Amino acid sequence: MKELDFKIVDDFIMNIYYNFDEVIWYLKGEDYNLNIIIEYLEKFSETFDITDPLLYENILRTKCQVLFKLGKSETGEKMIASYLKDNPKATYAYVELIDDFVDIKNYEKARLYYDLGMAQDGLEDKVAIEERINYFKEE
Repeated sequence: MKELDFKIVDDFIMNIYYNFDEVIWYLKGEDYNLNIIIEYLEKFSETFDITDPLLYENILRTKCQVLFKLGKSETGEKMIASYLKDNPKATYAYVELIDDFVDIKNYEKARLYYDLGMAQDGLEDKVAIEERINYFKEE
């Protein structure tokens, strides 16, 4: 029974992290100490064996979002760009960079990642990238 209890808790914790990036989206640096979130995600990654590629990507995307909110867009970009080198079909990694660069009004960089994502063949949920074309219609 204890193993089953752990599995339930484990699943609950993992489900939170699958959607954690959506929660971070609404936080503002002046309202919260966002550095704590990065520390927390790093501790979480050290504590649990992250073998699920989607969970790993979501943690990276969440860190990226926080870094952009902290004014460290270059660090966030490098982290996701490095991930994309090994995972060029990671649709939501492109989406993350597009959205983050739009948030800081860097439409040139956002367009770069839009174009890179759209150039990939065989992306699952490519429509998530396509939908962002509206960001560039008002430039």
